[in-house]
Amino acid sequence: VAAATQDAGPPPPGTITHEAFAVPIIDLHVHIWPTTPEENDAYIDDLIVAMDAANVAKVALGLHARHLPQRPPTFSPDHDAWVLRTYERYPARIIPMLAGFDPEDDASVDYVDNQLQTGPWRGIGELDLRNQPKQTQTPADHPVMMQIYALAAQYGVPELIHHNFCYGISCEEGEAELLHAATSNPDTTFFVDEDTLAFEALSAAGVPVV
Repeated sequence: VAAATQDAGPPPPGTITHEAFAVPIIDLHVHIWPTTPEENDAYIDDLIVAMDAANVAKVALGLHARHLPQRPPTFSPDHDAWVLRTYERYPARIIPMLAGFDPEDDASVDYVDNQLQTGPWRGIGELDLRNQPKQTQTPADHPVMMQIYALAAQYGVPELIHHNFCYGISCEEGEAELLHAATSNPDTTFFVDEDTLAFEALSAAGVPVV
């Protein structure tokens, strides 16, 4: 189901397909498609049909961090508004994830704090920290991110990150910053997206990770 969010554009209606899982599952990595409200609604409607066919009970839905391939991400609270719009339409199927903020901007800390206080958010992410296609090189232990992790623990929500720790830095340094971030925030639940090395490094260090 998550494969339906590739940058080539939203798939035509009825083309998101997947063989049904034997038991209901939850997909932790699905994105909105921020083009127009009408196109996004049609995309989500088709996604729900595909979920039914594939035995996917819920999806964790977050921002689409860029509109065009091979360009830096566009951070905007508008992306979070799109997620909430979808959650309001399908509250039993959508897990709303907060991510419309710049992970290096000091103002993001107050934004996340306020959103978690007042909104129906069930998680933070996906946050593109070190991600080569999106040209992001935010250290996992950036001072702003360290405060975001603490807020995740405070409000009892998980943190979904994309961290290719060999991108823009030596693999050793990237792994060290990731381990520093995780071990300094033992009460934060980390979800690691699309990176086996990051998952293995955290698991080897005894950090609970999904």
